[in-house]
Amino acid sequence: MSYFSHFDNGVFEPGAGHSGAILLAEDNGCINQCSVGVSIYTETVYPPASVHKTQEGFIVFSGYGNAKVGMEEHALSPKTVFIVPADTMHTIKTESSTEPVVVFWFHASV
Repeated sequence: MSYFSHFDNGVFEPGAGHSGAILLAEDNGCINQCSVGVSIYTETVYPPASVHKTQEGFIVFSGYGNAKVGMEEHALSPKTVFIVPADTMHTIKTESSTEPVVVFWFHASV
């Protein structure tokens, strides 16, 4: 097992309304459903919401948009930080089709 990983743009996988890369997971020593990654949101309308059994935290690196967490909607800009409780619907969209919202995220069990 390696506790280290190398971030490479080639690892981005398409998702609903975004693409993403898992950077650290169980292979790197994360335990209790821990994982860490980066996602790029390119859609100007909300994609289908996600729900996880773990809580998920976000840091916005770049771009402007909005996030829905449950029924609450909040504007996103660089340096916005937020948490999504476990079993809570959430989704992100960008403000502009030419400037995606780029986020760092992590999952942790509760």
